[in-house]
Amino acid sequence: MTAENQDFTITRGDHAQLLITVRDSDDNPKLLTGATINWQCAPREVSATAIISKISGVSPSEIDIVGGSPDDEFIVFLVPADTILLTEKFYYHEAEVTDINGNIVTVTRGLITTKPQLIGV
Repeated sequence: MTAENQDFTITRGDHAQLLITVRDSDDNPKLLTGATINWQCAPREVSATAIISKISGVSPSEIDIVGGSPDDEFIVFLVPADTILLTEKFYYHEAEVTDINGNIVTVTRGLITTKPQLIGV
């Protein structure tokens, strides 16, 4: 089940951690053990090219699966280089999970609102 309207606000040029909880169609925790998670951000929803892409299982960590038992949450780590050049106020984001059986499901989407950075500009 895709969680719609999962919106975040970030300040351009800051570190950010986006915590995302994943549920199945019955609103039960969706186990992420062994899954691959792909998260992307683009200027608009339709026909957009991603300007930020993150994937689980790489080093340094871009996405970590968390949540203890069950492990139904993940964190997307943004660094200043990801966001410093964002020029629009709103961006679209989406995440998909490829589970241990190879099933691909879009699990979340929404908007990221960016705020300008005053210090360090």
